[in-house]
Amino acid sequence: MQLTYLDQNALLGIGFKARSPEFRKKLDSALESGSLTVIVSSWHLIETANTSNKAMAIELAEFIDSLKPSWLLERRDIQRLDVEEDFCRFLRLEYPAKPRVTTRSAVFAALNNQKDAPKFDIPLATSSNSGLSTPSNSRYWKRPIKRMRTPCPD
Repeated sequence: MQLTYLDQNALLGIGFKARSPEFRKKLDSALESGSLTVIVSSWHLIETANTSNKAMAIELAEFIDSLKPSWLLERRDIQRLDVEEDFCRFLRLEYPAKPRVTTRSAVFAALNNQKDAPKFDIPLATSSNSGLSTPSNSRYWKRPIKRMRTPCPD
């Protein structure tokens, strides 16, 4: 399975093109056949929410959700997994590799230092309720992301 990580500009470009029913049909066909698997990260969420045009942010969030993307763990989570696996390899212990690409809820749970749970399966946006603007939903990503913006010593 080929994974495709789209930067924010590419995601926006495809989102605008997907307004065309013909393009959207081709996009959906590629997604359904498995020939295209889109990967996003919490940084897409940051960039999507970082706008004064709330309607555009919600439209983009709905588009991202419609792609049913897989989610890339944050850098620190990936580094932690790398260290765990390297240490076990050094000790010659069997240690199953954990995926770096996972579900949205698993990424939101990791951002909150918790195990994956249904409460983290938050749609980015829906027609009646925006994950971008609803405080009860956004608490699972806004505070952890704010902490991520603070430089950590390496």
